[in-house]
Amino acid sequence: MFTVSDYEKAIGILREASTQTEPDGKTCVVCGDSGHQAWECHHNPLVLVQRAKEAEIRWRCFHCNEVFDDYEQARKHFGNNSMATPKCVMKKCLCRECSCNPTECSGRG
Repeated sequence: MFTVSDYEKAIGILREASTQTEPDGKTCVVCGDSGHQAWECHHNPLVLVQRAKEAEIRWRCFHCNEVFDDYEQARKHFGNNSMATPKCVMKKCLCRECSCNPTECSGRG
């Protein structure tokens, strides 16, 4: 659970970071390191939120276990809507006993 002090600290860090929005040749105003600037600092709350957001944007196929972090690639695999058949399933015969066209398989062999 966060305290008022935690929020005040994060707000203070954000205020500091907002003063360094483009390269200025100085050390990071957030943590003082010289290898980066505020907009890329792992102590900057906005950077942490962005990284967490990017980590959440993943799609995992429960049929083949493949993971997609690119929307277009995921759409190509899963189809255009939630009722579409994933590409990996279309590659297999649904009844698994015949050599029919998987997209038209009745499941009866």
